[in-house]
Order: sequence, then C-alpha cells, then structure tokens
Amino acid sequence: SGTVEYANLEIGSFATSYIPTTGSTASRAADVVSITGANFSSWIDFNDGTLFSDSTVIAPDVQTQAAWSLTGGTYVTSLRQPQNAGNKFRAQINNVFTPTPGTGNLLSDGTTKACVAYSGTAGRLQVGNSGDDVTAAGVLDATDLYIGSLAGGALLNGTIRRLVYWPQRLPNDTLETITQ
Repeated sequence: SGTVEYANLEIGSFATSYIPTTGSTASRAADVVSITGANFSSWIDFNDGTLFSDSTVIAPDVQTQAAWSLTGGTYVTSLRQPQNAGNKFRAQINNVFTPTPGTGNLLSDGTTKACVAYSGTAGRLQVGNSGDDVTAAGVLDATDLYIGSLAGGALLNGTIRRLVYWPQRLPNDTLETITQ
C-alpha cells in the first residue's frame, strides 16, 4: 500500500490568528491539527499501521508532550516526546505504555526520529537503535488523529518536520532503518 504524508507542519510557518501587542506582550493558544470523521476513517487502518515522526522538542523534561495521538475510542495510541530526566521516549499503544524509563534518546540538537507500529494487540516503539515492544489492551478503535497534542492537551513544545503513516505494521529492521 501507499503512505499518507503530512509534511512541514511547523507551528508558526503559516498565517495564524492576529495577536494585538501594542503596549504589552500577548500570547495565544498553540495551533492544534486534528483529522476526524470520513476524512480520517477513509485511510486509517485500525488493525495494522505505522506512524513515523521527525520532530524537534524545544523544552524536554517539563511535562507530557505528544507528537501525535490516535484517540476518540476506547483505546489510545500516541507518541510521547521526552519528559522527565533522561530524555527517553514512550509510546502508548492501545492504552498500554512502553516500559519506563523509555527508549532512545533526544539528540543534542533536540531532534529525533521515532516510529510507533501496531498490529492487532501488539505494538512497538522504535527510536534509532532502541526499541520497546508491548502487548496492547485491545485493538485500536480511534476516531480522531491529533497532530502535536494528546486529544487537544499535552501540547508538543516543538515542531514536527515530517509525519508519515503506513497502513501496515512495518518490520522491526525497517523501523530501525527509517529512525536513524
């Protein structure tokens, strides 16, 4: 099968809402992308899939930061960017987290390439040469894809350079190759 790719989703690289700043500083809410309904269900495979992200984290070690999440059903699948000491990654695959303290490492420039692959009730997080397998609580039944957040919360403090979806669970050696 093919891939569905959403590239260059860098927050701030496109026009955003107006923020008046005359005489004082101001801030606005983060941009959150979501795909729902038929726009989502027409191409996602709930039994087998792989999501790859190439992203940058501005401030690790502060809170849960999701690069993306598949949510809205009983079972959640997501990629959690580094949080807590050690800059390790964790994935939640159909409601089960990969082991603590996590896998892989955030590179010195704050970037990383990571994959989360799932098939039925089995899943894998791969970051470079490091990977963790999990047995999931159930089969993915998401209705929404959030990019840069966990269902609108746990916002990514960084940018996503590339996000790619394959409608099949890629082999472990392929996951390792594409996350180098």
